[in-house]
Amino acid sequence: MRKLILILFILTAFIPVVYAFETSYSVMPGSGSCTETILITVRSDPIIDEKPMWVSIFWDKRLVESRIPSPVYGKTQYQHRWDITITPPPNHAEVGKHKIEIWIETQDGGITVLPWQYTIDDGLPPFSVWDEFLEANPEILAQIMGPKGDTGFGQTGNTGPKGNRGEPGKVGVIGPQGEVGGVGPVGAVGEIGKQGSPGVNASYAAIGFLFILSIAVSMGFTYYWTSTQEAKLRTE
Repeated sequence: MRKLILILFILTAFIPVVYAFETSYSVMPGSGSCTETILITVRSDPIIDEKPMWVSIFWDKRLVESRIPSPVYGKTQYQHRWDITITPPPNHAEVGKHKIEIWIETQDGGITVLPWQYTIDDGLPPFSVWDEFLEANPEILAQIMGPKGDTGFGQTGNTGPKGNRGEPGKVGVIGPQGEVGGVGPVGAVGEIGKQGSPGVNASYAAIGFLFILSIAVSMGFTYYWTSTQEAKLRTE
């Protein structure tokens, strides 16, 4: 039992600890004009910690504040509290509802998104209203734009100096070996050469003569040897 408890105690040292936090936030005021200063307050629990965090603010999916870090607390700790002021972006501050997103990023890359709906009740009308108004009154747009001026005829400028020649590119990769070509056609038969003059067959005649002479000598020797043997038998 003691060994089991010891093993469980050792294993707990290797189990990763998940960093969890809770966050409260507020946006004040909740509505206002297109030039209103908006205060965004963010508080995380635990508010003091050794790991930093960052806050980013988005207005209608457009980044207005990027990765504001946690204030440093002491030498090695951070205080997770932010008081951030923003104003509606000038080009996206028409009257109506807008979405504010507060992104809290932890050191391990995790992101928590806190949404808020903000209402602009005093400012420019939405772009759709302007489009409808100009479509219904095209003469107003013509007065704003004014008549189109004549096309200018300025002189052509001098040709600029030629730039330096670029460095040669790297040698390309060698391509694959091509396929073996087909067998070529058989060439035409050449002309038959002239027949040579007949040679002298003296060597063949000499060989024949020697062959006959050797037969004759062999027969004569055989006859002589036979006669000699018969004469010896008679004298005995």
